[in-house]
Amino acid sequence: MLKFGNWYFATWVLVLVLYSLHWSALNQTMTAPLLWFFFVTCTISLILGILSSPTIKTRIVLTRKHNPVVTILIALGFFLDWAYQGAVPVTQSYSGFQVGDQQTKVSVGIPGFHVFLISFTLFYGFYLIYLYFSNRQLRLFIEFLTIFILFIFNNSRGYCTFLLLIFILLFLFFKKNKQGCLCKSTFIKFCFCYRSFTFYWCAREYPFRI
Repeated sequence: MLKFGNWYFATWVLVLVLYSLHWSALNQTMTAPLLWFFFVTCTISLILGILSSPTIKTRIVLTRKHNPVVTILIALGFFLDWAYQGAVPVTQSYSGFQVGDQQTKVSVGIPGFHVFLISFTLFYGFYLIYLYFSNRQLRLFIEFLTIFILFIFNNSRGYCTFLLLIFILLFLFFKKNKQGCLCKSTFIKFCFCYRSFTFYWCAREYPFRI
């Protein structure tokens, strides 16, 4: 069973430990307010994780037809954001990061609105995946696929990876047999080892481009 407070604590502690190793020249010294923020939030999360009960496995069963209006509004938001940029991001060349006096000038969409759109869409995509595995309705999967395609055209490779990971994890989460539990455990361990290895390799091979 999951305890989200413990997951938050463990995730950020691991990130801070890896960041402190200074594998990349882009790693700047964290300010005191930022360190204080991590200390307070991680401490609170650990306390809540200890005091709270494990999250039980539940299904969100729809009692009425799901309205796709939110997905439609998200799609319109992406189209508006791309119009502001002047092109669909996937058609533009990726310039990456630059170290030194040169700065990369890349339009990332409508200021403020772009951040809200991406953040909301990502979490709504997670919600759609949960609804799909709870109800097994094709239209829910189509909505999730729509969001996934929007992220592809937006050149958001990291968010596509997040959606795929959540999709696989929830697929394994709702499997009730012992084989499903074994697959879930193996998959989580594989993801952790793979991500740790790729992070270390990229930091050693491309210290200025992480």
